[in-house]
Amino acid sequence: MNIAYLISAHTDAPQLRRLVDALHPDAQFFIHIDKKSDIEPFRHLLTRPNVHFLQHRINVRWGTINEWDYQLALLRVAIAHPVHFDRLVTLSGMDYPLWSNRRISEYFESRQGTELLAAMPLYEYLESKWIFRQVRPYLTLPFIGNRGNQRLGILLRKLIGITGYRRSYSFTVGGNEWREYKGSAWWAISEDLARFVVATYDAHTREIRGQFRHQHCPAETLLPTIAFNSPEWRERLVAFPCEDWVTLKEMTLLHHIEYTSAIRIWKAADYPLLMQSGRMFTRKLTSKDSLELIELIDDSRKQLIP
Repeated sequence: MNIAYLISAHTDAPQLRRLVDALHPDAQFFIHIDKKSDIEPFRHLLTRPNVHFLQHRINVRWGTINEWDYQLALLRVAIAHPVHFDRLVTLSGMDYPLWSNRRISEYFESRQGTELLAAMPLYEYLESKWIFRQVRPYLTLPFIGNRGNQRLGILLRKLIGITGYRRSYSFTVGGNEWREYKGSAWWAISEDLARFVVATYDAHTREIRGQFRHQHCPAETLLPTIAFNSPEWRERLVAFPCEDWVTLKEMTLLHHIEYTSAIRIWKAADYPLLMQSGRMFTRKLTSKDSLELIELIDDSRKQLIP
C-alpha cells in the first residue's frame, strides 16, 4: 500500500514533525508551507528523504480560490513522483492519527475501488433557496490586515444575502452542463482520480476557475465538483442525499473535527471522546495545548491490533 500524505501547514513546525513521525515510515510526504510563513523551522525539523517541501508556495487566504491553488500544487507534485500511489490523503499540519498505521493501511486496502471523497449536491438543495456564504467577494485592503479583510468579507456576504441574490449552481464545461457539489477539503483518493482531476482542470481552466473564483471555500467544492460530474468516477464516490443540509463534520469522512466559530483545539481531557469517535484522524492539536494528549494517543496506537 503506497500512501502519499498531502499536508498544508503554516505554523507549529514541532507539531508537524510529530505528525510525520507518527505516520507510515515508508509513505511519501508532500508539504505546502504558506508563503507568509518562515519555512526554515520546518526544513530544520523535517529532513527525511521522503519529506518533500513544495518549491512553489501560495500566499494562502482562507476561504479563497488560492486554497484550491495549493491543493492543486500538492496534487501535481504527487502525481509527478516516480512512485504510483494507492492513496493520496490530505491533512493539515495540526492533524494527528488516532489509528495505528497498520489499521490505516488495512482500511485503505479493504476499500480499493472506493474513493473516500464525499459531497452533497448544492444545485438540488439550493434550487429554491439562496445561501450567501457561498459567495465570496474579492476585496483586499492591505492596510487592515488578513483578519480585517476576513471580517469585511463576512460583512459583504451578509449584505449580498440581504439582497436575496441567488447565483447559479450549474455551469457549462466543454459544452456539457455541470452541477456543483460541496464536500470537505480532507479526503483520501486514488492517484488515478487525482490525475483525472488535474487533467480536467487543466483542459477547462477558464470555465472551472471562472465558476469558483468568487466563491466561499472553493477548497471544499471545486475538486468534488470535477469528480462528481464524471460518469466514470461518480459511482465510486460517497454521495450524501439532499433532503437536508449535511455538516462539514459529516462530510469529513476520516477526521474527527468539532467546528463552531473556530476549530476546537483538543487537550488531554478530550482523549476518551476522540478515541470513541471511530475516525482515523483528528484535528486540531498544538504544541502548546496537546502534548499530554499526544502521549495518550501514541500509547493507544501502539496497542491497537490492527
